Amino acid sequence: MRPHDTCNCAKRGSSVALVTLALLACSLRFAGAATVKTKTKYLYAWAGAQDPALARDSLFVFSVQPGPDFGKLLNIVETPYNGLEPHHCRTSVTGRWLACSCMLAVFFKLPSIIFFSLADPAKPVMLTNVTLPIHSAVADEFVATPDGGFLATMMTNASGWAPGRVARYDGNLNLVGEYPQDLSELAPAPGFNPHGIGADFKHQTMLTVDYLEPASSLVGNTLTYRNTARLWSLKNMSIIGTYVLPKTEKSKGAMDAVAIGETGAYYLTGGNGYLYYLDGQKGKKAMPEIVYNSGTRDSVSCILQPFRGGTRLLLAMFGLDRVLLMDTTNPRKPMLLDIYQFPLGTGGHVVRVSNNEKLAAVATYFLEEGAIGQIHHPGDCTIRFLRLNAQGTRFIRDEWPYTRSPVINFTELFPGKGGFRTHGVAFL
Repeated sequence: MRPHDTCNCAKRGSSVALVTLALLACSLRFAGAATVKTKTKYLYAWAGAQDPALARDSLFVFSVQPGPDFGKLLNIVETPYNGLEPHHCRTSVTGRWLACSCMLAVFFKLPSIIFFSLADPAKPVMLTNVTLPIHSAVADEFVATPDGGFLATMMTNASGWAPGRVARYDGNLNLVGEYPQDLSELAPAPGFNPHGIGADFKHQTMLTVDYLEPASSLVGNTLTYRNTARLWSLKNMSIIGTYVLPKTEKSKGAMDAVAIGETGAYYLTGGNGYLYYLDGQKGKKAMPEIVYNSGTRDSVSCILQPFRGGTRLLLAMFGLDRVLLMDTTNPRKPMLLDIYQFPLGTGGHVVRVSNNEKLAAVATYFLEEGAIGQIHHPGDCTIRFLRLNAQGTRFIRDEWPYTRSPVINFTELFPGKGGFRTHGVAFL
């Protein structure tokens, strides 16, 4: 399941190693650690065409530099595909690559992951000779690894059902492996459909959560949500702890997991309205602890974004049309600092923070499967920018300082193309 080769991204081994070492030597930080205080110039938006007859699934590049060009559309990179259902995306720590996931691609025999070269950040180039996972499909989320590569949650096997895997790519985008290699490790909870993922490279642990069996969401199947978290050793990519979270009547599956800075601990959402804390340093003895109650059992989806070295957390709640800002200085006792409430029906799903931690971008589209599926949560298909004060203690609601609107509406951006559903966002 590989598209036609158009460029070669595997013949740069020595130069990539030198670049990676140089960047790491300059204290470039990886996912889960403190964010680098550098300028953010670009926002990438990974979006699917609402009408395949008018447009193709595409990557959009916007300027997010302060000034009159904030929010200006700089580039559109069309893929050759329709039906990918563009999902999450993430830049590598080197800034060389952008990894993008494709939620429904496997059901149309399309690639589940698409990588872009960011050699020119304003003009990404789609790479088509990267080896795709063999045993797994339906990519969801990524963690950028210190070597310039990625860990990727693959929610299903190659046919679209459980078990899925976690795929690992190195800094040259070589596929290192798909894990666990020994499927007997899944025995405590065999329905392995990993969705959220966090990794602490200092302590060499990783946490994944199982959310949904994607094929079950198609019409004619029994919709099956998962509620399992798994703690891994990064040294040998094996599972060392499995935890089944309690379900409620309106549970919608455990959706996300993130590392809390370099503390060795994690936050995860259970799909039941609770935020959980797990101390990964305890290994097999670790147990999820409820540390925050959102007040609703019908959370639909909760995506997490830690920042300021793990002392702050954004929690996007699609079902409540809001984003929470939390102080996580004491990870076991997170404190609610502020709530940004969107208009009813907006949604609010993937949330990311800029490098200088003064700006957040929220993609409001979740998933609309149309006639083939049972999940219908379109939101209002916008990207909304939220400003944060210098201390990261509140949202700034004063007058918007830039010429363009703080809302990019993908249903109106291209009148002749029928609109887009944007899910993945990433700053660079």
